[in-house]
Amino acid sequence: MIAQRGCVWNADDPHSWLDGPTRYAVVHSRTVAVLFVDTRPVDAIAFRHDLLGAADVAGFFKLPRSC
Repeated sequence: MIAQRGCVWNADDPHSWLDGPTRYAVVHSRTVAVLFVDTRPVDAIAFRHDLLGAADVAGFFKLPRSC
């Protein structure tokens, strides 16, 4: 889980979390989900419904850092 990696999950936005000063966010449409690091898109995947409500959203993406 994200919390086990030392990151802070944002309860107000379940597709967003912090790793120190860095914010990670996932934005999705019906067909694609994009991972942003701060304001920069870093990875995109075909949208999957199991992404919604997943305990470890980060696990769906290739992350540039430790989270």
